[in-house]
Amino acid sequence: MRILRCLPLFALITLRPVKHRAGIMKSSLRALLFATLSLSSSHVLADGLDSVFNDTINSVTEAINEAYHPDSSEASDDRRYDDESRTRYDERRRRLEERHRQLDERQRRLDEERRRLEEEEQRLEDDDYR
Repeated sequence: MRILRCLPLFALITLRPVKHRAGIMKSSLRALLFATLSLSSSHVLADGLDSVFNDTINSVTEAINEAYHPDSSEASDDRRYDDESRTRYDERRRRLEERHRQLDERQRRLDEERRRLEEEEQRLEDDDYR
């Protein structure tokens, strides 16, 4: 690329206009100007394509890296959220199990009380028939 950049300057140094032919001098200057513009535009085009390729490659590389190695801050946020979610789940599960035990105990007491009541009714009926 450096050779192409220096070429218009080299052409200016080596180009010697012919004094007695004004038309040749004008056409040489036009050719030199055209060559300079075409080389500089191809250089700009090459730089543009180079930056597009670099951007594309960087984007693809970044996407691959993120897919295989998630950002540590995002991963720690996810872990923290999962830990908090698990803690809330465990706490809720513990409360539900405790409530279940309380209801079982209450049901056991009610069953016991019903049994005593039925026994008492049975004794009362037995006493009435005697």
